Amino acid sequence: MQFVYTILALGWLLLLVHLMWIALAAKKRNTKRIWCLTWAAILILVATLLTITLEHVVRVN
Repeated sequence: MQFVYTILALGWLLLLVHLMWIALAAKKRNTKRIWCLTWAAILILVATLLTITLEHVVRVN
């Protein structure tokens, strides 16, 4: 099961890096840049909550 969690975490990380790359490559004051940064922030929050939840589940089991 730990392998699944590792793959999931790497997937989140790759998506976050991709969004940040798009945001940095976009021109300033571009709506695409703003949306990518927004999604990146949301993904950081979701990944943090997912990590906390999975850690709790592993400790309970």
